[in-house]
Amino acid sequence: MMLLSVSALLFLLLLPAARGDCGPHPTFGFAEPSGTTNASYPVGTNLTYRCLPGYVVAVGKSPLVTCLENSTWAADPEFCVGEQCSTPEILNGKVVVTDLRLGETANFSCDAGYQLSGKSSLVCVLVGSAVAWNGDIPVCRGPCGPPPNFTFAEPSDSVEDQGKEALSLFLGYGEDSALHVFASKGINLYGVLPSFE
Repeated sequence: MMLLSVSALLFLLLLPAARGDCGPHPTFGFAEPSGTTNASYPVGTNLTYRCLPGYVVAVGKSPLVTCLENSTWAADPEFCVGEQCSTPEILNGKVVVTDLRLGETANFSCDAGYQLSGKSSLVCVLVGSAVAWNGDIPVCRGPCGPPPNFTFAEPSDSVEDQGKEALSLFLGYGEDSALHVFASKGINLYGVLPSFE
């Protein structure tokens, strides 16, 4: 009876299922197996994974996942990392970002006296097969300042838009023919105005 038990045990040890397997391959949010997949895998199987779009293999990491003798999968943790978005820059302000990789956030603020025009934060997202910020980099706009002095113009109170300064440029044809120049809030007056005589 003892002889039969030992023989049966040896037979069972020779069967692949008796030695153990690892079951289905592990899933990751950043990679997938590069070949065909099975319901289970024998001990010693090495599966090669490929990074999903927006991810790259991390430096010094291996995309191999191995079925160990104890029927568990072993992998280098986070063997794929998010690709990096471009470094955002903003004039007259600062960017606070801990990482430029996919899924990370950049926060923007302006120096004293400047106002942010655009989103105060952007996220590095997947666009097609590449990564990019989910909007335009904001701009820090300075104050308009007082309107320039012209001999042919005077400040006008007829414009009621909040945050705008206006000049009425008299062309000599009466008040209805005045040319108005505006400096919207946060936008400087630039350029040379024509001289009227």
